[in-house]
Amino acid sequence: MKKSIKIIISYVMVLGLAATNTGMFNANAYDDVAVGKKLAKEIGIQIDSDESARELTDLSLINAREMPDIILDEDNAIKQINGLVSDVTVDSVKDVKEVIQNVSNLFGIDNVDNEIQFNRLDSSLYNDTYDFIQYYDGVKVENAHIKVVVDKDTKKAHFLNNSYVSDLSLDTTPVISGDDAEEIVFNTYNTEASEDTKLVIFEDQEASEYKLAWHVSTKSCEPCNVYINAADGSIIYAEMNTEDYDEVPTTYTSYQNPLLLNPQNPILNSTSFKVDISKEDTKYILHDTKRNIYMLNIHTDCTQIAPFMAVSTTTPSASSNYAHLATLYNVEKTYDFYSKLNWKGINNQNSNICVIAEYDPEENGSFPNAMSDGNVLYFGVGGLVEGKGCKATQNWGTELDIVAHEYTHSVTRNKVNFDCYGLGNGEARVLNEAYSDIMAEFIDETPEWQHGTDQYINNINKNTCDPKQYQTRDIAGSTLKYTDSGFSDLEFHKKSVVISRAAYLMDQFGISREDNARIWFTSLDYLTPNATFADCRTALVNAALQVAKYWTYGERMDCMYKVKTAFNAVGVMDPTDKIGDVDLNGTVNSADFNLLVDYCIGNTKFTAPVQKYLSDVNFDNKLDISDLVLLKSMIS
Repeated sequence: MKKSIKIIISYVMVLGLAATNTGMFNANAYDDVAVGKKLAKEIGIQIDSDESARELTDLSLINAREMPDIILDEDNAIKQINGLVSDVTVDSVKDVKEVIQNVSNLFGIDNVDNEIQFNRLDSSLYNDTYDFIQYYDGVKVENAHIKVVVDKDTKKAHFLNNSYVSDLSLDTTPVISGDDAEEIVFNTYNTEASEDTKLVIFEDQEASEYKLAWHVSTKSCEPCNVYINAADGSIIYAEMNTEDYDEVPTTYTSYQNPLLLNPQNPILNSTSFKVDISKEDTKYILHDTKRNIYMLNIHTDCTQIAPFMAVSTTTPSASSNYAHLATLYNVEKTYDFYSKLNWKGINNQNSNICVIAEYDPEENGSFPNAMSDGNVLYFGVGGLVEGKGCKATQNWGTELDIVAHEYTHSVTRNKVNFDCYGLGNGEARVLNEAYSDIMAEFIDETPEWQHGTDQYINNINKNTCDPKQYQTRDIAGSTLKYTDSGFSDLEFHKKSVVISRAAYLMDQFGISREDNARIWFTSLDYLTPNATFADCRTALVNAALQVAKYWTYGERMDCMYKVKTAFNAVGVMDPTDKIGDVDLNGTVNSADFNLLVDYCIGNTKFTAPVQKYLSDVNFDNKLDISDLVLLKSMIS
């Protein structure tokens, strides 16, 4: 069973390989199998065949005789290849399959054509990301992916993320039928299936084994998804909806959107945000045909896009139907932000976006939340304090960062599909919340690294720049650190501040807002559903190098090390970085202290950018007396 990972970085190939008298590498002067086996030993993996050894040797050759960064899972199997994966030029899915074929033995894939199926291609500003899903005997393996990231300019695969499950051995003939599974769910939870029930292979984490199961999605979402053992009808896992409600105050301050409330420039006449008005049954409806955004009635089946939200019997204006217009404006603004990142709509296919403003399913004036469900965005009304409803008229869609947060959930669901219900170690669910907070901050017109500032003036429910001010939950201390203790369902909003604070620090370290947004969005190319905090750090480093790839060498390295320092500051560190090793000799001692003193007083200069990074022992992106004091304490 794959769990957390260990990171092994930059295994230099010091293997005594033969060279010609011109200094060029002589490929015929060594045994590629022997080289590969030696590399495997250095990396710490077991290889079972000469083909696997040769694949390792090939990886070193295409990466200038240096192994790419290899990331292993807890079972010491290769989880990621961070570097050139193949010298194949990629123009199609067929080419990507050839890339995977070139390293297939390292992952235990016997037949690439039969065991993986192409899922989707995402094209971003810098990468084309190909996602494949694992199948065993024709049955999908849940959360088992191979993701290949191809540089758009070079057309070479420079990253491979693997959650392929090797050595599966099970009977794929179900004993009970899909109808039987649906009946079990109905009898247990009193809810019907919402779509076709599918046969899958699913990991039973309690038993630490993979089992044939029926995946039943439900209409009520209580639970949302149920996995029924296809052999005996037992419930392997039920995905409960544990949406966390924020406490909100009883006093409200309405969000004032100048564009909407200015009679001289109402939303309906804005060239940037033009809304098409149509009529149905003598009532006006809102439909942005350019962006495929629909305002809908709360009882509408959004898959049919009808009937529309009937907002008025008179032509809508900036002073009427305020909540609907403000919500639509905010969705449009978020749509346009992602369009600049080369992402169309919420699934990159510009499909219809359904928006429900003033969502109030109980019709009691109090649904104090917002949520995303596939292609549907829901924005509630009112407030809820310790279970007591209040009839406040505030609409949650009138706040831009809340709209952007929920919209981003739909984007990441389509781009990564984070494991949000604890099937893994829980960190993916935290990342899901963090990315929504981070991207919402970039979209918000009032950048202050606080979430919830516009809608409830006294309800800053997340404060990234000062986490102890996170008012709706108690966080002790002003700095959050990552630990290995894991996360409960009730903590995922709180723990997300660990990651979003890294984005804030990148901003404080001087990465521009535009570049910061591009780096975080591009990092999604490198993540899979069961991503960890460590995976997120690796993804951000890769994304920074992509965003800065045409900058000067010094600027590119500076950007990368700012990302690394930000993650160090929140405790998500690379264990191979020798912080404090100023002279780069592998140890931290008085010589490093003396060299840093000389640097700080101007007696010497660093010869490599990494020296400044390793000297920043207090992770504030500057070198001063505080680093000297801390380094001295590390040595003594």
